[in-house]
Amino acid sequence: MAVLLLRLAAPLQAWGSSSKFIVHSTEREPTKSGVIGMMAAALGIQRNDDPQKLVPLTTLRFGVRADKEGVLLKDFHMVHGYKIADVTERYYLSDAVFLVALESDDKSLLESIASALQNPVYPLYLGRKSCPPTLPIVLGVKGEDILTALKTEPYLYKNAHRKSVRISYEVTSGGAMVQDIPLDIKVAVMGCVVNGPGEAKEADIGIAGGDGCAMLFRKGTVLRKVAEQDIVPELMAEIEKL
Repeated sequence: MAVLLLRLAAPLQAWGSSSKFIVHSTEREPTKSGVIGMMAAALGIQRNDDPQKLVPLTTLRFGVRADKEGVLLKDFHMVHGYKIADVTERYYLSDAVFLVALESDDKSLLESIASALQNPVYPLYLGRKSCPPTLPIVLGVKGEDILTALKTEPYLYKNAHRKSVRISYEVTSGGAMVQDIPLDIKVAVMGCVVNGPGEAKEADIGIAGGDGCAMLFRKGTVLRKVAEQDIVPELMAEIEKL
């Protein structure tokens, strides 16, 4: 058993698992399909090639550690059609840093992928073509299982620590993703912005929901108001500071 470790960091990343009409969202972390696409580009696999070429990549067991969650950004693009123009909304993760682990019993396969990522056939990007990665990408191939690697690999962001770092991984290749989240802090999720901070004053950090927004608070003291789409990244950013 071996694991390939990748560092995915850039000013912007966008890991969309779905796009609905004019809204192009992003997940909070790299998706397996997105990382497979990046590896396929490195290996020179084209869209119209035999799909069987992707099978070795799809069978890799996938995991992610969010060393720096990043901030959710919203941008817009003008799409010009015949006589009309539509405005599309696009979401990105700004300044995020992730450790990605890919596990296989075939060490030579992982080594070939690592070599390709260091000398790619086609340009690499983190979800969208407007998101080129910073270097280094490849951290190496190690002889350990995926969860051990995600828990023991040195952090890629100087302020990251086990108290706040979130880990997601496949139990089996292609199976459901599960999360390993530290439980040594108290996080409160409240439904009232008026009473929530006071009722959860013992919490290390908390969020109180409102109409289209929420209040971030620490030990009962309100920190700031955040928009609904920014709740998760803003909450995780505060957890990183604990």
